[in-house]
Amino acid sequence: MALAYRQVLHDHALVASRFPGTELAVRLRRLALQGTHWLHRDTKDHMPGLREFFGTRFPLAFRAHALPSWPPPSLFSTALVFGAALAIGQPGAGTVLLGRGAVEDMRRGHLWTSPS
Repeated sequence: MALAYRQVLHDHALVASRFPGTELAVRLRRLALQGTHWLHRDTKDHMPGLREFFGTRFPLAFRAHALPSWPPPSLFSTALVFGAALAIGQPGAGTVLLGRGAVEDMRRGHLWTSPS
């Protein structure tokens, strides 16, 4: 098959250079393009349907990324639990981070982020 394809390509190049625009040059160009498409056709070069996407491709991608994806949610959950426990158990811990002036302003209804 490859030998015949190379022969068609060679014949096309020869005829296209010596006799451009003839019926034979057009026919050989068409054969060369058909051979190229046939040899390089990719059966997976299409958009998957919903069944194929949710049945095979999405689960494979999810499994491939499941292991590296666990640290961010676990760190966020740990910070959430630690922050909630600290806020409930030690309400004055915010004073350490914000300072007494910011806490007093918040009690009066003025946030440190709002303009004066």
